[in-house]
Amino acid sequence: MLLTTVLSTIATSTVDAWRYVHIVSDAGLRAATASLIVAIAGITALVGFPAGALASNRIGRIPTVAGALVLMTLAITAAFWGPPTQAPPAIWIGAALAVSALAGNAITVSANTAITEMFPAKLRATIFGALNVAGSAGRLAGQASIALLAPALGGAAPAVGTLALVGLPAAVLLMVMVPDVKRESL
Repeated sequence: MLLTTVLSTIATSTVDAWRYVHIVSDAGLRAATASLIVAIAGITALVGFPAGALASNRIGRIPTVAGALVLMTLAITAAFWGPPTQAPPAIWIGAALAVSALAGNAITVSANTAITEMFPAKLRATIFGALNVAGSAGRLAGQASIALLAPALGGAAPAVGTLALVGLPAAVLLMVMVPDVKRESL
């Protein structure tokens, strides 16, 4: 679980640091437009909380986390590798960022539910603490990776999109290594 946390955080954490820069510097949109895109995407993404709860109860906690991570990975690559020349940049990037954040919110609900159900009460604080440390390591590794990849890939945006692909093996590892607890009695 710690490994999948590090990998998924490497894949997804750089979005928050680089999305505004990408919208303004790479896509050439105005600062006010970038702020509006981020705000609308964030409001739209609130749907991810009930969607994550619904999916967790229907298909399981771990499959929901893994599926949402794949969706988030694809949305991040779309946002940072796009938009295609014929697509309106504000709509393309805004939709991709909204889907990415929506998936992230679904992960929050599903992962927290899984951890709460997987571990006894006396261990939960320790587990959450260890996962937060793993997440911090992933955030540091993600930003360091952007610094290393950006010159070779032609900028931060291609590096963020490429790094997002680390979410795919993280989702596979999660499905293989972590048992689902949906049908377990407490």
